Amino acid sequence: MFNNTFLNAPVTLYRGVTDTIGEPCTVADFINRRALDYEAGDMKRRLPCITVGGRFNRRKLVALLEPSGVIQLDIDLKDNPFVTDWREVVETLAITGGIEVFSAVSASGKGAFALYYLPNLLEVYRTEGAAAYLDAHRWQTHEMAQTLYYESGLIADSSCINRPNGLRFITADQGAILKAKPATERLELLDVA
Repeated sequence: MFNNTFLNAPVTLYRGVTDTIGEPCTVADFINRRALDYEAGDMKRRLPCITVGGRFNRRKLVALLEPSGVIQLDIDLKDNPFVTDWREVVETLAITGGIEVFSAVSASGKGAFALYYLPNLLEVYRTEGAAAYLDAHRWQTHEMAQTLYYESGLIADSSCINRPNGLRFITADQGAILKAKPATERLELLDVA
């Protein structure tokens, strides 16, 4: 049913935060877009953004069309006032023990985020449906946030944990980190007769 890899995972791209009907794209499309500069406030809200948890026909949980298997952690200054080096946080977020990840300084330049690919979430969707996928998405995000806290002391923004349809803005970070497996490293299940 799903032939997703991290880079071709389906998400919805919006022209900005006020756009409610986006267009289909992939994680790779999102990663390849860059803002010209770090933006905050109204300027940030005008940047292109995606729904991380999948492709939605509207930005409502009940409107999930296709799951991505991607979760996000968002690290903000308000929750982590001790952070002085966002590049170090980006590098910390990229230490994953084999999980595919894209980590970068956030759109404002005063935070960091990571997108993690968890293909087990796709199996939940396939076997148990959209509601179970959304619950599992929240649970996995919460677990990743807890692990990050225990290992680094960084606190993830709790509003992102509970929102598979939450938005992620593009970044101006030219030093973003991508750890993704090439398609040739994927194991394909063959029907051997």
